[in-house]
Amino acid sequence: MMPRPFSPFAFGFVFVAGLAMAFIPTDALAQRKSAKSSKAPVADENAPTAPHSPTITQMPWSLRDIYTFTQGKHQLVVAIETGLWRLLVEGQGAVIDDAGFSITFADGSVWDSSNMGKAATERNPYEDALGKATDFWLEFPSRGSIVVREEILMYEAQPFLLFRLLIGNNSEKPIEVAKISQMVPGPNGITNFGAATDASFRRVAIRGGCPVFDKSAGPALAVFNDKTNGWTLGLGVLSGGSGVSKAEFKPAGPGTYQGEISCTFNPPIRIDPGTKFQGDPLWLSFSLPAPGKVDMYYGWSVAQQPHIDLPDGAPLSWATADADCSEADLYALAQEWAPAQVKHVLVPYGWEGRPGSLEGALPRFPKSMEKVAEKLRGLGMKPGLTVDPLLTNETNADFTAATSDGRRWINLGKPEGRQKAVASMRKVAGWGFDFFAVAPSSIPDEALGHFAMSRAQADQLAMGVMAEAAEGKPVLPTAAPAPLKPVLEDWLEAAAGSSRMSEFGLPVGPVRFDVTGVGELEPAVRSAMSFYRGPIEFMGRPSAELKRQLAEFLPQARTVGRPLDSAKESPRMWQVPTWCQSKRAGSSVVAFPGADGLDVGQVEVEPGEQVRIWSAADGQLVDSAQPVVPVGESVSVFGVSAASDYPALLGASYGFSLLLNDVKDLIWDAQKGILTGEFQGSNTSSATAYVAVPEGWLLETGKVEGGALKKGATNCIQFPVAAGKSTRFTLQFSRK
Repeated sequence: MMPRPFSPFAFGFVFVAGLAMAFIPTDALAQRKSAKSSKAPVADENAPTAPHSPTITQMPWSLRDIYTFTQGKHQLVVAIETGLWRLLVEGQGAVIDDAGFSITFADGSVWDSSNMGKAATERNPYEDALGKATDFWLEFPSRGSIVVREEILMYEAQPFLLFRLLIGNNSEKPIEVAKISQMVPGPNGITNFGAATDASFRRVAIRGGCPVFDKSAGPALAVFNDKTNGWTLGLGVLSGGSGVSKAEFKPAGPGTYQGEISCTFNPPIRIDPGTKFQGDPLWLSFSLPAPGKVDMYYGWSVAQQPHIDLPDGAPLSWATADADCSEADLYALAQEWAPAQVKHVLVPYGWEGRPGSLEGALPRFPKSMEKVAEKLRGLGMKPGLTVDPLLTNETNADFTAATSDGRRWINLGKPEGRQKAVASMRKVAGWGFDFFAVAPSSIPDEALGHFAMSRAQADQLAMGVMAEAAEGKPVLPTAAPAPLKPVLEDWLEAAAGSSRMSEFGLPVGPVRFDVTGVGELEPAVRSAMSFYRGPIEFMGRPSAELKRQLAEFLPQARTVGRPLDSAKESPRMWQVPTWCQSKRAGSSVVAFPGADGLDVGQVEVEPGEQVRIWSAADGQLVDSAQPVVPVGESVSVFGVSAASDYPALLGASYGFSLLLNDVKDLIWDAQKGILTGEFQGSNTSSATAYVAVPEGWLLETGKVEGGALKKGATNCIQFPVAAGKSTRFTLQFSRK
């Protein structure tokens, strides 16, 4: 599923030759085109290694050779000689100035945009999973047989750009890179934001392509919504699994932020002779006015990256215990959580005795873990197991390594090592467990260094090995260690981190919820929990009231929600799409306590569509002409539907989907003036349905099963919808 491109969307490309530099000669272009292969570009051993002179790096922008990328009313300007760039926003000037990249090598030396030498440049057509684009690249002179190329991808139909950095090694020795900073702003940082600017940072770690919410992780996306000037800046990273990437920025004064977008490799990544390495791309959006749109396009972009797939029926909740638990603890846990409708139990990391033996740790667990799976199943639970595919008892030095702690590790980067690991994990998959969670490995740096592999790479490979070995059973990353608290802010922040990614089909990793000391959950917290689309891992002993609440909550489907105020850490305003008979039937907007108000301009509608907004509490139509609609101090729900010149069902005062997902046979007969439909009875409590009656129409007769029609709010009639029963309605209208 691809998001609808932002409209209108304008793209302009300008090349200015302000200095003596002209287009690259034809023969040079031919040489560069022929050099495109799996090998790095040919190095120039005699290229200069000294930094640029100040006359080049400090030259006024009006005198530099530049590429100019125009989106909407704003411009990205790139200096060809240095790769430095600036972002010009209409009416505000340079919001980002003299931004560039840097490369930190394992020996501590740093190369950056200002000392790479004068780059050669070219542009070529390009296409990837994100669409068709033009690839504008700058290739810098080689230094010591190391070649650096920066690429800027401008997509034809998407309102964002990608910056990619490639490092080629044409020497006879490997080189090691500790960090790539794809974006380092100039001394002023990101600045010139208006006084009313919100900023949020989506703290999710990507494991196996799956987003895992982790408050301690570096942000994957930074969103700055300048409400004063009506635009939004999005700066993110598309993780490829080779390092730990983050878009980390912190306030540094009024309207100013300092930081960088970087990818760190621990231990340093090794680039062998004759090969090249590509860092994680910088994702940049600056033309979209609404932060919700930035969130949408970024979520879609992440979902297009390689990731593991989850089969239908993957668990959305489970109970687990600490790593030092015993099998008896898990059996007690299963009985404790069963009344709360938790139907899965995860055996935590720590069950294994001798590392890599695939045998239980006596006396806490039996030698054969099949017995644990069988016993949990006998208690009515579906068992899961936490694994580390990097541990092994293999001794072949060609693809394994021993470390000083007495453990052995397998090199998943070697074909034979991967085959052995898959075969080993297939044995585990045959023990009778229903799902598997892959833990971040404790593999020491000495083993990773021996394998010439970063920790992130090893983790990515481990996820892939277990997914292959499980043969269709769900495989997920483990939850981050820090549990979420039973407060609204935590759950809204967690949901916002991956809601859009989930909507585009990306599996979402679990979050941990320790219920120790939690008596009950406030209604708003339970509502926020429903917007989290990934599994919830429960720890601790639930209270009687919490069991009752969870028994009602867990069997329900999670809510597909889109944060509208996504430039806030914990968005309070969410839009929920609804369907009727597999057709889009409008949407609803859910306002949580603390929301500033419903910003009508941020509500997502079809291009050119006129909508009406109404309150689900009483059916009252809202004046859409006012820019911000006031909301209450409790959870409020508003309906959003296309305005029509004939009577139409708005929805009902039940749930976030307004019962529209429950309606069938909804038909408007224009010739007869008859509106018919049926609520199928999925509501567990009674509700009120609302029908908008535009000016010029009059209700003649109406029939509702189990209820009667009555006059509602202005231009609206209403009727009851009984709980758990079918409610069919037939309404006859005439023109006044």
